[in-house]
Amino acid sequence: MLEADHQALLLRHRLMSSVPALRDRLMREERTNLDQLVNLLADRVGRSPDDFEVRLAAAAVNAAFAQAAQYWLDRDCAPQLPDLMELAMDRIKGVLAF
Repeated sequence: MLEADHQALLLRHRLMSSVPALRDRLMREERTNLDQLVNLLADRVGRSPDDFEVRLAAAAVNAAFAQAAQYWLDRDCAPQLPDLMELAMDRIKGVLAF
């Protein structure tokens, strides 16, 4: 990652975390992302988006990715985000068994 990109990303993160209107917008976007993930997962496993296990798995993936990203940003983009995402998925894979 270029240093300028790195600094811009960190600045954006600080703004989103500190400005209430931006934080609210982020929460709405996270909800939209979760709904999309539920629909994609339901389609993939052939179940209804209202299925509890589908919703639980989608929420677990969403939370794992969100925590990996937050951890990465809070530590100035280290370690590598793909490594954190992979670790997160390894830790929750039991929830994803259908």
